[in-house]
Amino acid sequence: MKEYLFPFLDKYPLQAKKSKSYEYFREIVLMLCNKEHLSDEGFEKIFRLRTELRMLGKKARTYGSREGAGKPLAPWRETTPK
Repeated sequence: MKEYLFPFLDKYPLQAKKSKSYEYFREIVLMLCNKEHLSDEGFEKIFRLRTELRMLGKKARTYGSREGAGKPLAPWRETTPK
């Protein structure tokens, strides 16, 4: 990615919201390549960037109420047991 995708997207930038998504994605990938995810501080920064990236996506409303959460709960798990 660092050798082919990033130079291409830097030369021909994406437009609108995709541009911001690319910036977050690029920063996360570069941090992983530099092994910054191995430190607590680096891991937390990646987690924050991931949350911001998800907020820009199609499922933003799903993640908006459950910040940093993974997949939304299945409908049968959200209700209380009878």
